[in-house]
Amino acid sequence: MTTTGIAHADRRFPWMGLGTTIDHAMTSEEAMKLAGLDWSVAKYPSAAVIDLGPDIPAMTLLNERGYQVVRLDTMTPLGQVGPQYQEVQQHELFSIGDDILRGLGHEARYSAAWEQDGGRRVALLIELPDDVSVGGDPMVASLAIVNSHDGSQAVGIAPVFTRVRCTNIVSGIMRRRSTYRLRHTAGVKERAKQAGEVLGLTSATIVAFREEVEALQTAWFTIRQAELIIADTYRVREQGITTAARTRRQNRADAAQAIYWSDTIAGFVGTGWGIVQAVNEESQWARPVRPEAMGRLAMGAADTVTEQARRLVLA
Repeated sequence: MTTTGIAHADRRFPWMGLGTTIDHAMTSEEAMKLAGLDWSVAKYPSAAVIDLGPDIPAMTLLNERGYQVVRLDTMTPLGQVGPQYQEVQQHELFSIGDDILRGLGHEARYSAAWEQDGGRRVALLIELPDDVSVGGDPMVASLAIVNSHDGSQAVGIAPVFTRVRCTNIVSGIMRRRSTYRLRHTAGVKERAKQAGEVLGLTSATIVAFREEVEALQTAWFTIRQAELIIADTYRVREQGITTAARTRRQNRADAAQAIYWSDTIAGFVGTGWGIVQAVNEESQWARPVRPEAMGRLAMGAADTVTEQARRLVLA
C-alpha cells in the first residue's frame, strides 16, 4: 500500500492480518499463488453410508437433491448446496478482478487476498486509484470481490473505504448497501464479465460516500451533545438491564469518548464525523480484533454500532 506511511504507527490495514498483501503481483495467476489460493473445489452428490450389520456390505444412498462442495487440495467438505449451484473457482474469481483492472487502468492494482473458515469464504481486494479524501481526511478506496464455497452467499463485489489516520474500515455510514451480486448459477461465468456495471456502481458509490462524509463533517455538536450521543450509541442509559451489562456498555462508551479526544480524531472534534469515527475506531481497535469480524468488514459488511452512531448524529 502506498499510504501506510501516515497510518497509525502500531496498526496495519485490516486485511494485512487476514491474509497476504499482494500489491506487487503483476498477474492474477501470480496474485493467486502469493495468497495461497491456488486450489480448487468440486461438487459431489451427498451420500449416506448405512451399516447393515456384520457380514453384510454397507449400503450407500445418494441424495440427488443435495451436494457437497469439497476443497480438493485437502479433500475437506466445505458446505452442502443444491443441484443448481455452480462452483466458482479461484481463477474465475481473479478473472473478474482482471476484467475490473482493465476497466480501471494501470493505476489500480491487487492489494490483498485471503481465505476464511478453511476456505469457505475467499476474498480479493483491489486498490482503486480514486482519491476519496474528504475535508482533509485521507482515505483509501478498494473493491472487495468475495466468494463462498459453502453456499452461504453469492459472489459479491463491494467498495470498501479505509481511513488512513486510524486504519479503520469506514463502515456503517452508507444509507444503502452497494454490492453487486453474482449468483452461483449456470450463467454466473458469463455475468462475471459485466465489469462495466461493476465500475458504474463503484463510481456512484464513491460519489455517495463523499456526500455522506461531508454531511457528517458539517454536522456540529457541543461537547455535552457528543457525550450523550456516544452514550446512547452503546445504550448506556437503557432501563431494565443488569449492572454488569451497564458496566460493559459504559466501558465501551468511555473508550469511544477517549478516542474522540485522541489524535486520530484531531480536526473533527465537534462534528458528527468525529463522533462516528470514534465509535468506529472503538469497535475495530479498542477491543481484541477478531479476524472473522474484521474479515466481514473488509468484505463490505457494515458495523452495527457505527450505523447506530450515524443514525443518532443525523437524527
